[in-house]
Amino acid sequence: LVGSFNPITVAHVAAMRAARDLLLGGGEAQRPQGLAVYDEVLGFLCANGEERVAAKMAEQGLPAISEADRRRLMGLAISQPDLLWLGVVDEGACEVYGRAQGEEQSQVVELLRQELHTVDFEHFRLDGSDVALRWRSWEHASPERRFLCAVRGEDREPLLKAMGAAAPGPT
Repeated sequence: LVGSFNPITVAHVAAMRAARDLLLGGGEAQRPQGLAVYDEVLGFLCANGEERVAAKMAEQGLPAISEADRRRLMGLAISQPDLLWLGVVDEGACEVYGRAQGEEQSQVVELLRQELHTVDFEHFRLDGSDVALRWRSWEHASPERRFLCAVRGEDREPLLKAMGAAAPGPT
């Protein structure tokens, strides 16, 4: 999950928990047809850089928390023993770059593949509904580029409407 985390909230952590539960075969979310059940899930929180967050907050007339303080708050938010599967990584580690056959991966996933080459990794990007609506994540999805969306109540109908108006694509 990439975001401003200005500050990280209970909802950010809850979205990661819900995504993990879904991928492990449980949870309350509607399971997409054909989605595999995974043995384990690792999650990463990546804070947007200082300049980007400062500009975003300034547009809203709000102060920005320094990147160092946001990262400390993120670490505290996930310091519970039941969240050992979730980690905070540098912004650059979540940047996406091209791989063979047009597949794109984040640097952190590629490093995991290199270090643990006997383990199969499948990468999902988790977007909040605001990001999914703005970026139209579903239009960028493919079998190699998988997305999950954490939907807030007020964003559910606009998101479903926008997705319904789009050409059918991967689920």
